[in-house]
Amino acid sequence: MNLSNLLRFDYWLDPAVTSQPAGRSMWMALGLALCAAIALFVLGRRRERALFTALALAATIAAAVVVGRILQLPVLGWRIGWLLAAIIALGAIVARFAAVARADGLIATTFAAFTFSASEPRPWRIATRALWWSAHLLSMAIVAVNIATPLWPQHIGLAAALAPLPLLIATAPGLLAKKRNADAALAPFVYAYAVALLNFLGAHIDGPLNGLLYLPLALIISFGYAVAVGLRLAAGADKRFAAIGAALLITASVTWAAWAALTLRTHGVTGSDPYAYTQMGVDLAKHHTLAHAFPFVEQTYALSIESLPVVHIGYRIPTDVRRIAPTVWPIGYPWFTAAAWLLGGETGVFLLTPLFNLIALGLITLLVLRAPIANAPQRTAVAALTVFFTATSYQQVEWQMIPMADIAVQVFSLTALGSALFAAQHSGRRRIALAALAGFALGIAFDLRYTQVLIAPAIAFALALALPTAEVRGAKRLRIDAAFWIAPLIALIAVLPTFVYHTTWFGGPFHTGSDELSNFSLTRMPETLLRVLSEANWRREFGLLTPLLALGAVALWRSSRRLTAALALYFIPVFTLHIFYDYLRLRDILSLFPVLYVIIAVGVVTAWALVERAPARILRIALLFALTFVFVLRSMETLALPITRGFSAFGYLVAEQRHSFDTIATVTEADAAIGCSLNSGAVDLHANRRTFRPGTWANNDAALFIRTLLDAKKPVYLLIDGEEMQRAADALRSHFTLQEVIRVDVPFYFAGSGSENRKVQLVKISD
Repeated sequence: MNLSNLLRFDYWLDPAVTSQPAGRSMWMALGLALCAAIALFVLGRRRERALFTALALAATIAAAVVVGRILQLPVLGWRIGWLLAAIIALGAIVARFAAVARADGLIATTFAAFTFSASEPRPWRIATRALWWSAHLLSMAIVAVNIATPLWPQHIGLAAALAPLPLLIATAPGLLAKKRNADAALAPFVYAYAVALLNFLGAHIDGPLNGLLYLPLALIISFGYAVAVGLRLAAGADKRFAAIGAALLITASVTWAAWAALTLRTHGVTGSDPYAYTQMGVDLAKHHTLAHAFPFVEQTYALSIESLPVVHIGYRIPTDVRRIAPTVWPIGYPWFTAAAWLLGGETGVFLLTPLFNLIALGLITLLVLRAPIANAPQRTAVAALTVFFTATSYQQVEWQMIPMADIAVQVFSLTALGSALFAAQHSGRRRIALAALAGFALGIAFDLRYTQVLIAPAIAFALALALPTAEVRGAKRLRIDAAFWIAPLIALIAVLPTFVYHTTWFGGPFHTGSDELSNFSLTRMPETLLRVLSEANWRREFGLLTPLLALGAVALWRSSRRLTAALALYFIPVFTLHIFYDYLRLRDILSLFPVLYVIIAVGVVTAWALVERAPARILRIALLFALTFVFVLRSMETLALPITRGFSAFGYLVAEQRHSFDTIATVTEADAAIGCSLNSGAVDLHANRRTFRPGTWANNDAALFIRTLLDAKKPVYLLIDGEEMQRAADALRSHFTLQEVIRVDVPFYFAGSGSENRKVQLVKISD
C-alpha cells in the first residue's frame, strides 16, 4: 500500500469494499484490534478511565471495519471508519497534552503572535512543543498530498510539507536567546489547514472571493503571514520589525526582478517600436547616424510605385540621394541602446531596459525614504511596499523585457521629481546641484518622450516651495532663487540634441516626424478614459488595491499637503493629456505608476495604524489576512512568470525565434530580398537581408517590383508571417512559382492587430 494514500481524502471516502478474499494481514489486523480493545477496556477500569475508554472504542471501531472488509459489507467496511477510529484515539491523546498546553499559554501566545501584540510568553514545555509540531506536521503532510495546482504539483507539495522548517530555522536563534517561542510563527498555517478541511467537506464560494478556498493560494497566504509573524517575534520591537521587514521585502523584490529579467528578457526584436529603438541605436553605434538606409527606394522611384512598402513601419520615406530616413520616434532612448550595443553587443541592448527597471526600484526606495511621509518606521514600510508593488506590476514587467523607452522615461521622470524634492530640503551648493540634476533629468525625459515636459510644473513647485522633513515642520516660504532658475536652463541644454535633430530632418525644432497629434480627440476622450481605467482596474494592476488608494490619498493629504500637491502636479497634467490620445495604452503612462503605488502603500500603513489602535485584536488578524490575500492574489501570477513563462509582448522574441532569423540568413543569399510583414525590421537587423512588404502594395505593384529584382538577378523570397502575407503570396502565385525552402519559428501577425508564435513558410520566388 502507498503510504501517501493515508493522507488523501479520496482514499478515505472511497465507498467501494474490496472484492478480493481477505488475506492474512487482514485477519491479523482483526486479531490485534480485538485484543487491543479488550486490553484497553480492562485497563480503563484500573487507570485513567476516560483515556483508556476512548482508545478502546477506537480499537473496537477499527476491528468492526476489518470485519466489514473481510465479509465485504458495503457500509461497515468503509475506510472512513478507520479514519474515525484514528481521530478518536488521537483526540484522547491530544486531550492529555492539551492540559499542559493550556498551562503553557499556547493559545494566548499564538493569538498574540497572530496579532503582533507585545508579550513575554512563558517558554513551552516539551509536551506542548510535541503536540504543536505533531499537529502542524501531520496537517502539512495532508496539505502536501492533497494540494492540486497546474504548477509543478509535486514541488508545491514538497514545499508545503517543508515550509515550517526554514521558518523555524530562520527565526529560532534570535527567539531562543530572548526565550520567546519561535514555534508560534507557525500559527498562520491554520488558515491553510482550514481550507484543506473545507475542501474535504466540499465547501465552495461563488464570485470574486472563490480564491479564498483555493488551497495553493491559501498556502502562499499562510506562508507570507507566517514569515511576517516570525520576523515580528525575532525583531521584538516595532521599529526593528519595520526596518528588517522592509529591507527583506526590498531585497526580495529586487532579486526577483533581476531573476525575471534574466529569465524573460527578449532575445531579439521585431514589430515596429521595439525594433526601431534597437535599429536606431545600432545605426548610431555603427554609422554615427540615427537614420537607416533603404536602397530599394531607387527601384520604387524608377517604377513610379508607392515607396512605403520598402520602408520599415515607423520610418519615414527617404528623400535624399543617400536613401536614408529617420523614424517617427524620439531620439532619446537610442542614445542608450547605442551605448549598450558598444558595451555589450546585442545582449547588452536587450539587458538595458531590465537594468533601467532595477534603477527605477532603487530610485523609488530613495525617494520614499527621503520624502516627508509620517515617521521613520512608516516611511520604511511605505518604501518597501512601493518597491514591491512596482516590481510586480505586470505592465512594469512586460515593458522592461524589450527595448522600449517607457521604463527609462519612468527613471528620468522620478529622478527629476526626487531631485527637486530633495533640493527643497537643502540650501547652498547642494541645492544648486540637485536643482541642476532635476533639470537635466527633465530634459532627458523629454528626449525620451515629448509629453514628459508636462511634469515641469511639479518640478517648479517642488523647487519653489521648501518641503520640510517628516520630523521638522515649518519653512513654508517660497524659494525663488538661483536653484529655481538653474533647472530650466540645464533642461534646455539637455534637449538641444533633440531640437537639432528635428531641425535637421524635419525643418524646425518643434517639428517632429510623427503624425500622432492627429490621434488626439476631444470627442473620444470619455471612451479612452473608460478603456484605460478598465485596463488599470485589472487584477494584476490596481483593481484589488483601489480602496487602499483612496485611503492613502486622504492620509497623504492630511500628513503632507505640499508633497501631495507635488505628486498631483506630477500626475494630473500627464494623465489628462494622454486621455485625449485615441491609442493610449497603459505603458504610455507607466511613469505615473510609482506615484499611485506610493499612495497605495501609504493606505496600507494607515489601515494598519487604525487597526492597531482598535481594542479588538481580531481586527488585526482580519486586516493582515485580507492584505496578504490581496497582495498574493494580485501578484502570484506575475511572480510565477519566470517559471510559467506565460509571457508575450509586442516585438518580443524568444531564443528559438531569434535563432530562426540566423537560419534565414543561412539559407538565403547575401544579396537576397525577402518579402514579409511586421517582421521586416527583424529580418533586416538579425538576418542582414533587405526586405519589402508586398502585402501593402495595391494592384500588381508587388509583382512589378519583384519582376525588376529577378531581372537584376536578385534572389527573392517571401516569409509568410501573417494574414497580409498569405493574401500577397496567393496573388503572386499567378505571376511566379513559389517553392518552400524551410519553415521557421517567428511571430505570425493577424490583420488589424495581434500575433501568435507559429512555424511559417519561407518560399523562394522564381519564374
